[in-house]
Amino acid sequence: LANWGRIVIQRLDIVLVAILRGPIDAAIYTAATRFLVVGQLGNAAISMAAQPQLSQLFGRHDRLGADAVYKATTAWLVLLTWPLYLLAITFGPAILSIFGHSYRAGSGVMVILGCTMLLASVCGQVDVVLISTGRSGLSLANGLVALVVNVSVDLALIPHYGITGAAIGWAASIVASNLIPLAQLARFIRVHPFGTATLLAVALSGVSFGVIPALLRVAFGSDPATLLAAAAAGGVALAAGLWRWR
Repeated sequence: LANWGRIVIQRLDIVLVAILRGPIDAAIYTAATRFLVVGQLGNAAISMAAQPQLSQLFGRHDRLGADAVYKATTAWLVLLTWPLYLLAITFGPAILSIFGHSYRAGSGVMVILGCTMLLASVCGQVDVVLISTGRSGLSLANGLVALVVNVSVDLALIPHYGITGAAIGWAASIVASNLIPLAQLARFIRVHPFGTATLLAVALSGVSFGVIPALLRVAFGSDPATLLAAAAAGGVALAAGLWRWR
């Protein structure tokens, strides 16, 4: 049921935009949100590796070991996903131009959801950790809360603000589905994702794919060539940082 709820959240916005604003806005919104699917691949890969270890550690009541795994996987999640989200925030119009000039109207959606996913990534595999403790009921309840938040905000904002309202609704549900279980883990299990490795990953990714691309955009504009140069420069800087603090 929890997985079903997450799938509904990922698809519901598009349906509501199509009903309330029309197929053109729905097409733009669909294109502007596809980068989230790529980010979810990294999340799924880390989840498959982390969940068996977390379940084993919590089964042995090794809270410190589970806490260390949670922090390490969060650092890797940031390193895998922040580059994508930061580039989407900085070069949204250039990325959407691939689909056509009219799709550049969805760049605001990319900024809203990109910033939200930066926060979600820092929370790490929060739902996986919660389920690994045996609290699947809490996970289901959290998913239902996120779904209600998404639908409520969408119905309130989409008629007036279009795809921007839909993005805000999805962002609100993402925030709820991460911060609520994060607070539950801190309260009941006393684990959290904010270790030294996580902070270092945030700093490296922020400089490599936030600061450097932003400077290049200011200097040379936001055309696709600048996007490719920013991605290359950011990749070199991130690789150098990872080697330095390996």
